[in-house]
Amino acid sequence: MARRRLRRSIWNQTEDEEEEEVEEEYLPSEEDEDANKKVESLLGAQGSLLASAVVGEEPARVEAGGKVNMAVGFFDAGELDGRVVGVGGATYVFPSYCSIVGEPDDCLTNKSITVGIQMAKCVEPEVVEPRVSNTMPLSIHKVEVPLPNLGVSVLVSPSNQSDASQWVLAWSSSELNGSLEHTENLLYFNELNYHPDTGFYELFLDSETIGEATGTYSIGIGHYNMTEAVETLSWSSEGCRVVGANTTITTCACNHLTSFGSGFFVALNAIDFSYVFANAGFLDNLTIYLTLIISLALYFIGLVYARIKDRRDVEKVGVIPLADNEPSDQYLYVLIVHTGHIPNAGTKSKVQFLIAGDWEESDVRTLNEAETSRPLLTRGSVDHYLMATSRPLGPLHYLRIWHDNGGKGRSSSWFLGYMVVRDIQTGEQFQFICNQWLAVEEGDGLIDRLVAVAGEEQLRDLSHVFTHSVDKSMADDHLWFSVFLRPPRSRFTRVQRLSSCMALLYLSMLVNAMFYQKVPEDGAGGGLRLGPVSISPQALGIGFISNLIVFPPSFAIVFFFRKSRPRKVKESRLQIALRKQRESADDPILGLAMEEATSRRRTRIRTKWGDEES
Repeated sequence: MARRRLRRSIWNQTEDEEEEEVEEEYLPSEEDEDANKKVESLLGAQGSLLASAVVGEEPARVEAGGKVNMAVGFFDAGELDGRVVGVGGATYVFPSYCSIVGEPDDCLTNKSITVGIQMAKCVEPEVVEPRVSNTMPLSIHKVEVPLPNLGVSVLVSPSNQSDASQWVLAWSSSELNGSLEHTENLLYFNELNYHPDTGFYELFLDSETIGEATGTYSIGIGHYNMTEAVETLSWSSEGCRVVGANTTITTCACNHLTSFGSGFFVALNAIDFSYVFANAGFLDNLTIYLTLIISLALYFIGLVYARIKDRRDVEKVGVIPLADNEPSDQYLYVLIVHTGHIPNAGTKSKVQFLIAGDWEESDVRTLNEAETSRPLLTRGSVDHYLMATSRPLGPLHYLRIWHDNGGKGRSSSWFLGYMVVRDIQTGEQFQFICNQWLAVEEGDGLIDRLVAVAGEEQLRDLSHVFTHSVDKSMADDHLWFSVFLRPPRSRFTRVQRLSSCMALLYLSMLVNAMFYQKVPEDGAGGGLRLGPVSISPQALGIGFISNLIVFPPSFAIVFFFRKSRPRKVKESRLQIALRKQRESADDPILGLAMEEATSRRRTRIRTKWGDEES
């Protein structure tokens, strides 16, 4: 103790002498004051160590928090070079003071400086049992770093002491990525510091590298040879000859097709389910989870819309008896009226018509005068009407149709696509193609049209066939558009169509994940290039395989929905219309006559089928 007090008094006396040599009073700058405050806050918890540390003697030591061994010592700057201090199993060998401050070797001539040093050594971290990755040849370890701004030293030694260029070490402050191409901080062993006396390779992560990133660090060690990872191929000149060359380009003509340096079929991405489930956190896969949540939310919203529209479509189905049918009329026709899809094509005006045939001409009849629970002659609608006549009209020749222009506003005009007249008794069908406005303010301003029955040439007219095909394809055949444009009489409901769309969407997403990042961006490998667009053989192969995966199950789902039948067979719509006509007439004789006409029609159809079979 006496010696310790003596050294302190000498140290204090030396400091007093140095203070007397200062001619001017020292005023610390703001940066110095800020640095002093940081030092005081850093060393405040080690006050007992500072009090017990003596210049030149062994540093005072303490164990801090059970995880860090700490020591504080004061040394003469001239005696610092080569001094060895052990703390918590770690050995510190200090260089000279001049080399630390970056000054010449004689910087301490005629100077007496005491240096205070604080040292800390973390206890040995817990190393988790290594996990061998399925997607890359790395044995992955996990190391816990308990405090920020520490230095971490990693010593590795491969079990097979082969060429150091074939061994790699990867590290990350979080989980390592799933492939070598996307692994950060990847080093070959020959780039590390090698200790020949122990046979270990050392990776040192200083305090700047560690920074504030505490917690789990991943260390991956593996054998990886770049030259072995690339398949060696040889070029062949068989079937090829040189037809032109210059200093930069050689042109060859070959009598065969070859995919140079590439393949048509591409291997799928391997799925490591253990890695997927181990890293299935919400924040780690935010984009995937948001995509699923948003798509499912839109699907359920679409289900509500589709169910409401399906119920409204049921109201649109059925044959409507004309209000001016006479109870005594026994000959029946079905009129199918197609209103166009042009904006404001529907009408609320009173529409009347007459039909002329070889044998008879019908009276003036009214289409939309019957009392129904649904609107008639709306835009894009297909309305079915039942017309009764006193006798057959014979082969039909023309249709005269008009309206009274009595609708309000834009609902006064009407765009008639075409009308189909079907003879229930004989099964014959006649079409009257109009595709014109019946309007004062549209087209030629006429609201009265005389339409002749369509012949073979008119039925095959390109404009009519194209318009009819496009309308049918968009409304019924196109899976996505048909959710909104579905024909009311189709058994394939909107809910079923929307569910088929979701199945197709998720199958497409699955295929995209299977071939993610498998196509080269530059389109190399003998691909087709059209300006800025390039198509590689790999892209063609992926497209072919994707179609084989996606479309067969999608077609199967749509096929089964279209061919499905209700458990309980519904009554024919025509029979319902006949019953309504009979109930409105309240005449048993008419009812028997209508049933007899229907029976005669069925007999004719049976006879016709029998003749065809015979």
